[in-house]
Amino acid sequence: MWYSDKPLLQEALAADIASVMGLLPAPRDAMGFLAGFCDTLGREWHTIDRLRLDKYYMFLRTMLKTAFGFCTTEDLAQEAASVFDKYIINSVTCPDSIAVYIAEHMYTIHSETPNENMILGFLTSFSTLLSSTRKRDLSRVLQCNLFQPIVKVQVIGFFEGLLTHMKQLAVQQDILTRNRKVLYRLIQQIPLTEKEEEEKKCEETNGSEEVEMAEEEEQNGVAEDVTEPGEVTETEDVTESAESEKLDEEVAEEEEDSEEEVAEEEAEKEEQEDVATIRLTGDVPCR
Repeated sequence: MWYSDKPLLQEALAADIASVMGLLPAPRDAMGFLAGFCDTLGREWHTIDRLRLDKYYMFLRTMLKTAFGFCTTEDLAQEAASVFDKYIINSVTCPDSIAVYIAEHMYTIHSETPNENMILGFLTSFSTLLSSTRKRDLSRVLQCNLFQPIVKVQVIGFFEGLLTHMKQLAVQQDILTRNRKVLYRLIQQIPLTEKEEEEKKCEETNGSEEVEMAEEEEQNGVAEDVTEPGEVTETEDVTESAESEKLDEEVAEEEEDSEEEVAEEEAEKEEQEDVATIRLTGDVPCR
């Protein structure tokens, strides 16, 4: 590839080298070949002059597209994504420019060669890079060119594993605050699965029912406390009857007291008349 000139010859050579993955007898050998390519590319990238960069970017794109088409099963897709994660995306020795190039062309490659398992593995790797990077420009590129386009058009139908991984990254203690905010923002943008949507709807339904019950109880309590004019409640009726009985008892007591007073006054008058008679006549009257 180093000595290959002319774009058509370079593209043909890149396709021939990438097709070796399908010619190897075992899938594990193909993953070993892919790991050797990624390791060599990341290690030797610093030695490539600027005139040959476009050629090797094209070579990387061809290998990535071939890997998408070769790794049709879930196990192979996860293994291939872990190879790119180890030697390029989250590698200490590999420059960020390769990871940025992959992120910028991931959506296009997936559109040409759909592979949900592969792109889910790449998103998991890039979310790890997003949580650990200290470069604002790299974080911005990953958000704008990778996560937002893929999440916006929902090119993959399941995000459950990615959501779990991003939540685990966001709660780590050594993560930068701005990276944690970025992860939580992306988590909110990722659509929920059908199961999670059903659980959310059930929670919202239960919450609305509880609110309605509380409002009904509150309205019933207000209705019991407030009565219309002229309406007599049971409590008021009992209270009025008790007060009327008490008044009747007091009136009866007053009548008895007045009768006793009248009887006493009559007895005193009779005694006074008797005393007067005795003084005048000296006789005791018979009653």
